[in-house]
Amino acid sequence: MLHRCFNVLLVDDEPDVLAVSKLAIRRMQLYGLPIRVLTAGSKQAAIELLTTHPEGSNIALAIVDVVMESDHAGLELCGFIREQLDNQVMPLIVRTGQAGKAPEREVIDRYEITGYINKVEATEGRLYSLIKGGVRQYAMAAYDHYAQQLLYHLVTNLRSPARARKAVEACLDALGRSPAGVRLDSMLHSHCVVGDRFYAGSGDLADAVRGRVLRDELGQAPSRAFGVAGDRVHLRDDALMVHVEGTADHPLALQSVWSIATTPPAFVQKTLYMATRQMQVMLNLMAR
Repeated sequence: MLHRCFNVLLVDDEPDVLAVSKLAIRRMQLYGLPIRVLTAGSKQAAIELLTTHPEGSNIALAIVDVVMESDHAGLELCGFIREQLDNQVMPLIVRTGQAGKAPEREVIDRYEITGYINKVEATEGRLYSLIKGGVRQYAMAAYDHYAQQLLYHLVTNLRSPARARKAVEACLDALGRSPAGVRLDSMLHSHCVVGDRFYAGSGDLADAVRGRVLRDELGQAPSRAFGVAGDRVHLRDDALMVHVEGTADHPLALQSVWSIATTPPAFVQKTLYMATRQMQVMLNLMAR
């Protein structure tokens, strides 16, 4: 994963509930990564965290109590996330001790809720199941979004190799930053795209010499075939490399190198592979 950890936001006005839930969740790991728990004791505190905290833009899951300042404060927070923040990716789990205040079907349909749970049912096992499913949903959407942004900015700058390089570098750098440009502790920052005629990198791999050395080292790491004949994914404890072989139509090979904290699950590897393959085709078209 390109993540160092997953941020989970707990919103509840009962300090005991926050303390118990935080303790249970901090013992969990997902995809080999720890969970970092952020807490808020009210709707307003959660809004402030989401809009001002550096990690507020990178929440993998929110568990929201319904009844706080008002009978529907939690639902209003869900509406704020979906409508004012326009965040359609963050999974939302609604938790309440007063089921009549939040009819399950109505809540799910209106606010695109991932899960709904009564507080008396919120055992550690049940929480793990909901959090694992929610974080997987988030990761699939987030990595797909990363790939789309990379490809979009490359496509719109193909007329100029220099602009294409700068666009890819900006996208790679943005993976590890908040919208305000603050570096995220929850993300790794050093990635690069390497070809014989192209180089773009971020973090420590903004240095092309360092990036090409790492590319060559990863070429000796254990690998497995992926996709089209000749394409491979190389894995080391701290990095993953996607190698896309040149073809008759698109002869220039391309590699993408990603810093990782743990071995990414199959769906992340496939997303990174498909993005690299599409970039390889585009860069070959630009080179003609």
